[in-house]
Amino acid sequence: PLHRRSGARMSMFRVLCVDDDPVLRETLTAVLENSHRGYKVTPAASLKDALECLVTEAFDCVLLDLGLPNSTAERTYQAVADVDPDIAVVVITGALDEGRSRALLRARAQDYITKPNQGGNRELCDRIYHAIIRVENLMDLKEQVEFCNATVQRANRRALIMWALVIVVGLFLRSWKV
Repeated sequence: PLHRRSGARMSMFRVLCVDDDPVLRETLTAVLENSHRGYKVTPAASLKDALECLVTEAFDCVLLDLGLPNSTAERTYQAVADVDPDIAVVVITGALDEGRSRALLRARAQDYITKPNQGGNRELCDRIYHAIIRVENLMDLKEQVEFCNATVQRANRRALIMWALVIVVGLFLRSWKV
């Protein structure tokens, strides 16, 4: 996966909007780009198009329709996660798919929104924003844990070397007493 952020936070978040319904896809794109958050949106009409975009461009979030043709909800989500396991995913689903959406949340999707979105445009934009921030915070936490683990491993190696030196010196001193 391409790195989304390097160092300072960029001013605009990038969202990949995946929906096979052209009217909804265009509406979501317009809503997100004209929102108070000012997202940069790339629309994709199919899972194939979305996967191609994920390989060639860097995104902060995928707004993912679970009802894409020629795919199941789980396969659609897994295909995106296989390309970029660290990207924020907000799934869009019909009301009948809420149970499946909640299962995907347990699998690692950040949020889900039902069609039609009863919360309005501002809620949609805020949910995407919070999904991105949660993933960024999670990635920061993973980096901190990795740093702590490396520090502990170095400290353990140093302690092992010190104990080895104590044993060697102790044996050396014993041999001098004899």
